[in-house]
Amino acid sequence: MSDIFLPKANRSKFTGNAGINRVSQIFNDDFRWIFRKVSQEDDFGIDGFADVVTETGHVTGQSIAVQVKHGSSYFAQQTDSHITFNGELKHLNYYHNISVPVLIVVSDPEGDAYWKHFDISETEQTKSGWKIEIPKSSKMDAASKARILTLLPPFEDVVPHVNQQWAFNSQVRESAIILYHIDPDDIHSENVENLFDFIKRLSGSCPREWCS
Repeated sequence: MSDIFLPKANRSKFTGNAGINRVSQIFNDDFRWIFRKVSQEDDFGIDGFADVVTETGHVTGQSIAVQVKHGSSYFAQQTDSHITFNGELKHLNYYHNISVPVLIVVSDPEGDAYWKHFDISETEQTKSGWKIEIPKSSKMDAASKARILTLLPPFEDVVPHVNQQWAFNSQVRESAIILYHIDPDDIHSENVENLFDFIKRLSGSCPREWCS
């Protein structure tokens, strides 16, 4: 049967999806994180975002951006210790300016997947763009979870701090007079940081009619 009048599937699309699905499964099943794929219409160099989930199942709000390259061609330049990844200049700017850490993952259909945190200081110029070395010691598996977590700043529980700020705001609004005690040590050392911090907090809680 001739398929000349039928839509034709793009084989490269299947290859790309295979790599993304593989990495997605590692994040979902091995890390127990949430992997959100980026639709092809919105794919400008990032294939998905991995949302961090704690061991108790809490979503922290922290994310990792992931670019996946799947296929034996991405292993054409390799040694016993690393794989050379070649990128385009447009992605150099894009990765550098993304507000979350970026992982570059190369996936071998017949073997393992390997990852590298994109760091512009570790890139080198090539004739057509740039390159970065991906260590073969960085396999994309459950064992790499702890290392990837170190790419993120420590999780901060802001509730205790904001509770104090809310209580301070409430006291300011209810007070007709506000007194500030300057620590003698601050006077002797000419330290004004505590005073400025108090003024900053005060301005943030000051009623609009007082501060106008």
